[in-house]
Amino acid sequence: MGGQSLSETLKIDRAEIEVTVDNKGIPCALGIFKVMREMERITPGRVIEIISTDRASKRDLAKWTNRVGHQILAVDEEGNVLRPILRIFIRKKL
Repeated sequence: MGGQSLSETLKIDRAEIEVTVDNKGIPCALGIFKVMREMERITPGRVIEIISTDRASKRDLAKWTNRVGHQILAVDEEGNVLRPILRIFIRKKL
C-alpha cells in the first residue's frame, strides 16, 4: 500500500475507531459473536475494526450488517490465498 495504512488510504479517521476486534484464527461463526458483543458496547456512529483470517467473514459480516443496519465502510484483503488477512471497518448505526 505504498507506506500508507488502510485507514489513511480510505480516509477513515483513526479517532473514529473505538475498538479493534482480533478474530485471527477464529471461524467467522464464532468471531461474529465477538463483533456483536463489541458493537453493543461502542458509541453509535463510531467505527469497529475487525481483523480476520477467515474469508467467509467478509460475506457473513455483510449479511449481518445489512440485517441490523450497520454500514461496512471498507474491506482490505492482504496475505495470500492460503493465509488471508482481512481488515473490515464497520460503522455502528445511529
